Amino acid sequence: MRREYGGAVPKAALVTPLGGTPADLIIVCDDLTGWPPGDDPYFIVLDRTKPTEEKILVGSRAGNILSVWTDGVSNGRGADGTAITAHALGAIVEHIYTATDADEANLHVNSGTSAHGWEEPHQLLGYARPGVLAVTIGVGQPFMFPYAVTILGISAVCRVAPTGADIVFDVNKNGTTIFTTQANRPRIVASAFKTASEVTNMDITAYAALDVLTPDVDQVGSGVSGSDTTLTIRYKKV
Repeated sequence: MRREYGGAVPKAALVTPLGGTPADLIIVCDDLTGWPPGDDPYFIVLDRTKPTEEKILVGSRAGNILSVWTDGVSNGRGADGTAITAHALGAIVEHIYTATDADEANLHVNSGTSAHGWEEPHQLLGYARPGVLAVTIGVGQPFMFPYAVTILGISAVCRVAPTGADIVFDVNKNGTTIFTTQANRPRIVASAFKTASEVTNMDITAYAALDVLTPDVDQVGSGVSGSDTTLTIRYKKV
């Protein structure tokens, strides 16, 4: 849940008492000028440092009235490890940052992938081969990964289409193909200018730090070889 924050928010005070039950969800204050508008929920504390201290998650604000957040089943009373408590007329109300906020932020920062919907971005490694294509072991320079990665997909494109036979590529990990099932190797079929789709059914996808990737051209067109090709390898850090 995204929450809202404000800087230099002044303290306020209750102008009506707040009951001590989960059904007491309306907080009426004297002056909420400068407070967050309530487009997203935020935390407040009443009676800070007193035995009746209670933290509450506010769902919205209308003028000087705060409405406690609720989803219809649970609500924001007694938040952040505090208990639901009654508060008297004149109780001080403050906008705060809580342990809940800090813990969620810390979890996000220290999660490697998929934290709150975030995922390590995909990266691309491209091998361009200008001119007429030939069967070649090692297309371009070998690439050594500085960290562990997962290969996600491989695709290819050419400027001049092959004829008579397909262009077939291979990709190796430390000199050994990652396509144990050789029929799955990336290919540009005769008369086409690109792979029909990204190839994602590699038998080996994991590269450790310092593993080396090298691509090969295993086959070219038997009539027109095909020209000006680029092999693209999509991967992500793990």
